[in-house]
Amino acid sequence: MNSKSCAYFYDDHTSQLFKLVNLKPALDRDKGVMAHRHNYFEIFIFKQGGGQHLIDFNEYNVQKNSVHFVPPGSVHLLRRDENTKGFVLLLSRDFIHLMGNQQFYLASKPQEPVLSLDPPVFEKLERHLLLIQEEIQTEQNYTTDIIAHYLNIVLISFQRLFEQDKTTPNATQDHLFQKFQLLLENEFSELQQVGDYAQKLHVAPEVLNQVCKQKMGKTVVMCIQERLLLEAKRMLFHSDMTSKEIAYALNFNDPAYFGRFFKRKTQQSPQVFRKTIREKYHVLSEKS
Repeated sequence: MNSKSCAYFYDDHTSQLFKLVNLKPALDRDKGVMAHRHNYFEIFIFKQGGGQHLIDFNEYNVQKNSVHFVPPGSVHLLRRDENTKGFVLLLSRDFIHLMGNQQFYLASKPQEPVLSLDPPVFEKLERHLLLIQEEIQTEQNYTTDIIAHYLNIVLISFQRLFEQDKTTPNATQDHLFQKFQLLLENEFSELQQVGDYAQKLHVAPEVLNQVCKQKMGKTVVMCIQERLLLEAKRMLFHSDMTSKEIAYALNFNDPAYFGRFFKRKTQQSPQVFRKTIREKYHVLSEKS
């Protein structure tokens, strides 16, 4: 465990620009893998399989014809059955932006990291992935351009699938909500008041609250607090920072208030949460 928190909000030298690999059989059921974080997107495409996948302290079943999104900074742990097959796609933020998919990561927000696909839809996705793999192995002209086009189709397809079940009667509201999500992801530790977000987005606080309630069934305050709580859980689990250090890192001026906030939301103190979650996933704590 590192005592310092990694800057998971921006790409750095640990980010994977782009990589597509086959998901090899898990003969040991991933017993040697520990819960961890990455500074890039991991997208698991399961053609068949079983097991469980921890993503930010929620457990999801590994099922055939499904896609699991692990955004940068998310704590995750995959425990696969032996017959699990599929692909893993690794992407940095910079690469996604270069591809022209600036809004892609909004779809892979922690609230809904799993897609279940109908067999024809999955088969179409698999064909594009196989074409990418085939092109990676060639040494012909324009290989990079061709891969970029195939990958762009894959990312746009993911975006479409995320949006299919959502009603979009008002394009203006959709755009505002997307901008709010982007701002929240980038600034949640700095901006913690509804008015701060409303001012940045050039709307009245009442308007922003109404849009959030329509899209998420939550107020802006609830969205901000949930994002702060998630990051606090990540830091408690994956770093050895004290509760006081985490409070200051998340811009809580009073560590005691942070402790009360955390306990009110989880019914556990930060210290108890760290001990419980590490015991659950077999991680030894070096300091409390």
